[in-house]
Amino acid sequence: MTVHPWWCEACQNGMQSQKSFLEHICGKRHRRLTANFSAPKDIPHPNIDFQITEDTLIKDLLAGRFQNIVMCTGAGVSTSAGIPDFRSKGGLFEHVQSRFGSRFPELSGSPEILLSRTFRQQYPVIWEAEVSPWLKSWKIKEAKPTMAHWFGAFLARRGWLRRLYTQNIDGLHTHPTLLDAAPALNDLVIECHGSIRDGTVVMYGDALPNAFFSSCREDFRALPHPPVDLVLVMGTSLQVAPFCAVPNLAPPGAIRVLVNRRIADCLTNSFNPTPCSPYQFNPTIRSSSSTKLGGRLVTLRSQWTSLKRWRGKQLLVEEDGDVFLTRIFEQRYAMCFECSSLVEHVTVCEISISNDEQDVS
Repeated sequence: MTVHPWWCEACQNGMQSQKSFLEHICGKRHRRLTANFSAPKDIPHPNIDFQITEDTLIKDLLAGRFQNIVMCTGAGVSTSAGIPDFRSKGGLFEHVQSRFGSRFPELSGSPEILLSRTFRQQYPVIWEAEVSPWLKSWKIKEAKPTMAHWFGAFLARRGWLRRLYTQNIDGLHTHPTLLDAAPALNDLVIECHGSIRDGTVVMYGDALPNAFFSSCREDFRALPHPPVDLVLVMGTSLQVAPFCAVPNLAPPGAIRVLVNRRIADCLTNSFNPTPCSPYQFNPTIRSSSSTKLGGRLVTLRSQWTSLKRWRGKQLLVEEDGDVFLTRIFEQRYAMCFECSSLVEHVTVCEISISNDEQDVS
């Protein structure tokens, strides 16, 4: 049995086009049927691209069309380095519970409390003697950069990277091996939540560093720099504010690309209205869904289904980021390896950086 490409499981109805599918899921009938459920997770996600394709994106990227690229990364780009998402099985929070849960029962239900300003101030000796050293050694010390980290170095080497914003605290975007290949990375990477490596982790309840806000103002204002022309989002479902608003700062004419293993998780966040009856008050809608960022008011809501603003200017890729980037590197340096099989990602990237240095020289 062939599944209709624009099939709504809740309504048991197939649409004729992507546009009609998006109109349907925002309609009253669909919202009434899904009134008792949160935002759907397993509906066929729409590839919102009408003009740009992966092939044209890669071709234009490698031809140097994009000279002012902003990258936004999350936990997904570090999983292949052996660093799981905090909340996943084997992640940091599970280890927090097993290591400190018996001494601090409150961590059993809310392990993130360990990383709060309140806990650090309440137990300063324990924090400095136990927690801080343990965090610095937790799966971070031996971790090596993945394809996404090397890709940031590649863009910096070419002079195409305007900024790299990351939610990660593993410090891999500024790993010494990457700084050797692309020293400019040191000034271009914004670790929005700090880094375990240098002890600058942003505590729960603390404001993000000033560098995040000042960089957004600098990167997304029209002058004196040329406007951002490509926003590449990888490994994050954009659920945390204000980071989730950064892709929405993209200026008119810019291309937006979202690469994630599960696109459906990125199409809505807690700032989006959830499906409910139009005759019912929905208490889950936040009182404010905007924030001041980049010198202007910007929405925190996911905008990947906004056809009017982003028609033909964005691409959604449901795939592991390493696999996606491997295709870019293989196309750029097809002479260096057999394209019939995937090469170990670190080897591919090191070859790419090495050959790139020869191009520059």
